[in-house]
Amino acid sequence: PIQAGYCNGHGFTMNAEEYHKCSEINFCTGDGAVLFLARFEDMVDYQLDSHKIVAFYLPPSVLIEVYPRVLHFAPCRVNDEGFRCLVILEKGTNTPLSGSYSKCEAEGKLLWMKNKWLLCHADSPQCSKGAYVGIHGVNLQLNI
Repeated sequence: PIQAGYCNGHGFTMNAEEYHKCSEINFCTGDGAVLFLARFEDMVDYQLDSHKIVAFYLPPSVLIEVYPRVLHFAPCRVNDEGFRCLVILEKGTNTPLSGSYSKCEAEGKLLWMKNKWLLCHADSPQCSKGAYVGIHGVNLQLNI
Protein backbone atom coordinates (compact mmCIF):
# COMPACT_ATOMS: atom_id res chain seq x y z
CA PRO A 1 0.00 0.00 0.00
CA ILE A 2 1.14 3.53 -0.77
CA GLN A 3 0.26 7.08 0.16
CA ALA A 4 0.57 10.24 -1.91
CA GLY A 5 1.05 13.72 -0.60
CA TYR A 6 2.00 17.20 -1.65
CA CYS A 7 5.03 19.14 -0.41
CA ASN A 8 5.40 22.81 -1.24
CA GLY A 9 7.30 25.76 0.16
CA HIS A 10 9.95 28.43 -0.19
CA GLY A 11 12.82 26.74 1.66
CA PHE A 12 16.36 27.23 0.42
CA THR A 13 18.42 25.72 3.26
CA MET A 14 19.27 22.03 3.70
CA ASN A 15 18.66 21.94 7.51
CA ALA A 16 18.29 18.15 7.77
CA GLU A 17 18.49 14.82 5.98
CA GLU A 18 16.12 11.90 6.32
CA TYR A 19 15.86 8.43 4.90
CA HIS A 20 13.24 5.73 4.63
CA LYS A 21 13.48 1.99 4.21
CA CYS A 22 11.32 2.16 1.11
CA SER A 23 11.59 4.11 -2.12
CA GLU A 24 10.15 7.60 -2.42
CA ILE A 25 8.76 9.00 -5.68
CA ASN A 26 9.02 12.76 -6.34
CA PHE A 27 7.42 14.76 -9.13
CA CYS A 28 7.86 18.54 -9.26
CA THR A 29 5.91 21.11 -11.21
CA GLY A 30 6.70 24.76 -11.92
CA ASP A 31 10.43 25.31 -12.41
CA GLY A 32 11.42 22.19 -10.47
CA ALA A 33 13.42 22.07 -7.25
CA VAL A 34 16.75 21.01 -5.76
CA LEU A 35 17.24 18.03 -3.46
CA PHE A 36 20.27 17.78 -1.18
CA LEU A 37 21.30 14.09 -1.29
CA ALA A 38 23.84 11.90 0.49
CA ARG A 39 24.58 8.20 0.68
CA PHE A 40 23.78 6.24 3.83
CA GLU A 41 27.35 4.89 3.68
CA ASP A 42 28.71 8.45 4.01
CA MET A 43 27.59 8.56 7.64
CA VAL A 44 30.16 7.59 10.26
CA ASP A 45 28.60 6.58 13.59
CA TYR A 46 25.36 8.27 12.43
CA GLN A 47 27.20 11.54 11.83
CA LEU A 48 27.36 13.18 8.39
CA ASP A 49 29.81 15.79 7.15
CA SER A 50 27.93 18.29 4.97
CA HIS A 51 30.77 18.11 2.42
CA LYS A 52 29.43 14.64 1.50
CA ILE A 53 26.06 16.12 0.46
CA VAL A 54 25.40 16.94 -3.20
CA ALA A 55 22.74 19.15 -4.77
CA PHE A 56 20.55 17.46 -7.38
CA TYR A 57 18.27 19.48 -9.67
CA LEU A 58 14.86 17.89 -10.01
CA PRO A 59 13.44 19.18 -13.32
CA PRO A 60 9.72 19.88 -13.65
CA SER A 61 7.51 17.07 -14.93
CA VAL A 62 10.20 14.41 -14.41
CA LEU A 63 9.37 11.51 -12.09
CA ILE A 64 12.31 10.34 -9.93
CA GLU A 65 12.78 7.52 -7.45
CA VAL A 66 14.77 8.21 -4.30
CA TYR A 67 16.02 4.77 -3.31
CA PRO A 68 15.74 3.40 0.24
CA ARG A 69 18.37 4.79 2.62
CA VAL A 70 19.34 7.66 0.32
CA LEU A 71 19.53 10.71 2.57
CA HIS A 72 17.33 13.59 1.41
CA PHE A 73 14.90 16.14 2.80
CA ALA A 74 12.29 18.59 1.58
CA PRO A 75 13.14 20.11 -1.78
CA CYS A 76 14.53 23.62 -2.03
CA ARG A 77 13.14 26.32 -4.29
CA VAL A 78 14.86 27.46 -7.46
CA ASN A 79 12.95 30.74 -7.76
CA ASP A 80 10.95 33.17 -5.64
CA GLU A 81 7.70 31.32 -6.40
CA GLY A 82 8.80 28.30 -4.37
CA PHE A 83 8.54 24.59 -5.14
CA ARG A 84 5.64 22.18 -5.58
CA CYS A 85 6.27 18.45 -5.35
CA LEU A 86 4.13 15.32 -5.34
CA VAL A 87 5.55 12.68 -2.97
CA ILE A 88 4.61 8.98 -2.97
CA LEU A 89 5.74 6.69 -0.14
CA GLU A 90 4.85 3.45 1.60
CA LYS A 91 1.58 3.88 3.51
CA GLY A 92 2.09 5.03 7.11
CA THR A 93 5.42 6.78 6.47
CA ASN A 94 5.81 10.04 8.43
CA THR A 95 3.00 9.21 10.84
CA PRO A 96 3.56 9.55 14.59
CA LEU A 97 5.41 6.85 16.51
CA SER A 98 3.50 4.92 19.16
CA GLY A 99 6.22 5.23 21.82
CA SER A 100 9.30 7.19 22.83
CA TYR A 101 12.60 6.40 21.14
CA SER A 102 14.66 9.18 22.75
CA LYS A 103 16.84 6.75 24.71
CA CYS A 104 17.57 4.44 21.78
CA GLU A 105 21.09 3.69 20.66
CA ALA A 106 22.64 3.45 17.19
CA GLU A 107 20.16 3.91 14.34
CA GLY A 108 17.22 4.05 16.74
CA LYS A 109 18.23 7.53 17.94
CA LEU A 110 17.48 8.84 14.43
CA LEU A 111 13.92 7.46 14.34
CA TRP A 112 11.66 10.51 14.17
CA MET A 113 8.39 9.22 12.66
CA LYS A 114 7.25 5.88 11.26
CA ASN A 115 9.69 4.87 8.51
CA LYS A 116 11.51 8.22 8.88
CA TRP A 117 15.04 8.40 10.25
CA LEU A 118 16.16 12.03 10.64
CA LEU A 119 19.40 13.80 11.38
CA CYS A 120 19.61 17.57 11.44
CA HIS A 121 22.08 20.44 11.47
CA ALA A 122 22.49 22.33 14.77
CA ASP A 123 21.23 25.53 13.06
CA SER A 124 17.99 23.92 11.85
CA PRO A 125 14.41 24.34 13.08
CA GLN A 126 14.32 20.54 13.53
CA CYS A 127 17.08 20.81 16.15
CA SER A 128 14.91 23.05 18.32
CA LYS A 129 12.19 20.36 18.14
CA GLY A 130 14.55 17.72 19.55
CA ALA A 131 15.74 16.01 16.37
CA TYR A 132 19.07 14.21 16.47
CA VAL A 133 21.94 16.54 15.54
CA GLY A 134 24.06 14.52 13.14
CA ILE A 135 25.05 16.89 10.33
CA HIS A 136 28.26 18.85 10.81
CA GLY A 137 29.85 21.52 8.66
CA VAL A 138 28.02 24.13 6.63
CA ASN A 139 24.21 24.17 6.61
CA LEU A 140 23.99 24.26 2.81
CA GLN A 141 21.90 26.95 1.10
CA LEU A 142 20.82 27.80 -2.43
CA ASN A 143 21.41 31.37 -3.50
CA ILE A 144 19.05 32.39 -6.28
